[in-house]
Formats: sequence, structure tokens, C-alpha cells
Amino acid sequence: MASRSATNQGSTPVQQYSGLPPLSLSSCYLWGCGSTAAALNDQPRASTMKLKTQLSAFALMLLPSMLCSASNLPKAYNTGEQIEKPMIMRKFVEFTNARTPPELIFEDRNGNPKSMNDYRGNLTMINIWASWCGPCLKELPSLEKMQEHFKDEPLKIVPVSVDEDSPEKVYELLAKYNLDHTYSLFDKEQSMNGVMPTNVVPATYFLDAKGNIIGFARGYLDWSDPDVNPYMDKLIDKYTETE
Repeated sequence: MASRSATNQGSTPVQQYSGLPPLSLSSCYLWGCGSTAAALNDQPRASTMKLKTQLSAFALMLLPSMLCSASNLPKAYNTGEQIEKPMIMRKFVEFTNARTPPELIFEDRNGNPKSMNDYRGNLTMINIWASWCGPCLKELPSLEKMQEHFKDEPLKIVPVSVDEDSPEKVYELLAKYNLDHTYSLFDKEQSMNGVMPTNVVPATYFLDAKGNIIGFARGYLDWSDPDVNPYMDKLIDKYTETE
């Protein structure tokens, strides 16, 4: 299984969610969420900022591999004029050309297959996460609140765990952090990794109403920021038109 890591630029302590691991929301790439965060926490401020800058630069180095992977998928259509992004959405990359992935099939908690084709007609956000990733656990509640906000709109948010542990063990851990109500699918076969690199978590991939990939955001994002929902409204309007 490819190594995965957690990324984010936030500063709000994870501890605001009861029982979450004491992990700072520092950028974590490739070396693993816990180890890099610990290294950052042990550094003087100047050294921490230097390391963050180095890691951010490394994240930019990973971006071409993402775009290269996407370019290997069949082109669906030109997405036209891109929507102006608020600062909070700076990590979101909207594709110039939408790409058609193979059918994405994950498993539910009971091992039943769940196809992403079932969500067609919506703007679908596939949120790749892991139970060992502190920023992922911080991100999930804000995604749930956003789904509630858009419950009457064609937007579906689908968390997908890349944990190697069984779903039951994952839900046991979620319960420990008071997140046991969280709905998630599981990608034990690494089907998403065959489409787009999943070496960084959290990561969110956006599918239009016909199931084409239209963009992604890699790393922690504060989905509760007030500028997010107006931007999402525009994405929904643009990418749920089926004609």
C-alpha cells in the first residue's frame, strides 16, 4: 500500500473536537502525519516556519503528478471559464478539461459494493481520509455540516476511508473521538489510487453530474469558512447541468 500523509495549513487546535488526538494542524507530507507534526511541534518557531515552507514547496512538487494522472484519463469536455476562488479555496484545482474515470466502486461498512455512479445528477465530493490522520478527523465534522446545509441541493459528500483496518475497527476509533455517527465508505481495493494519487490525506475529489472528475483539493480545508458555501453554490450550478 502506498504511503499516505496528511496535509493542512490550519491553526485551530484539533482538541476542539472532544477526544481527538493532540496533533497540530501542521503540514505533513510523505513522512507520516504523526511524525512530521511532532517534529514541527518540537522546533523553535523560526525552524518550524522554515520546515513548513519546505513542506509546502514539496506539496507543489506533487501537483504535477496529480495533473499528469488526470491527463491519462479520457477527456470529457472543456470546463470553460473557471470560477473565481475565495482565498479559503486556494487548494482547490478546477480542471481545464473534465476527465472521465472508470467506474469507482467502494464498500460500505458491511462490505457491500457502492458505485459512485449512484450519485450521478449531483456534484459529488469524494473525501479520502484515514482514521490515523488528525486533520482528516477535524475535517469530517465540517463536511457533515456542509452536507446538512446543502441537503436540498444536488451536492453529495462521500467520505471514503483508506484504512487497512476493518470497518469495525475504524468505527471503534471514530466512536472514541465522538464521530461514530460519521458515514463512510471504504476503499480497501485502492480503486481510487488507480485513478488519482491518494498518497496525501485528506484529499477531496469533485465529480460532476455525469461522474467526470472536474477538480480536487489536497490537504486539510476548513469547509466551515463562510466563503466556502457561496463558492460551492457556483460549482453546483456549473457542474450539475446535464445538457
